[in-house]
Amino acid sequence: PAPAAQRSAAATGARTPTFQEPQRYGEAVVRELLGATFIEEIDAPPTMGMR
Repeated sequence: PAPAAQRSAAATGARTPTFQEPQRYGEAVVRELLGATFIEEIDAPPTMGMR
């Protein structure tokens, strides 16, 4: 068996983003991960607190 330090380093390395693939974020990525599709955009009514 591998020592604990090597096991934790290997586990951490699997979750670390690589430099070959840029880290993606944002609404489009969330939709892609969830398999959601965009149907239409509807404006929300203004609230009293917004100016």
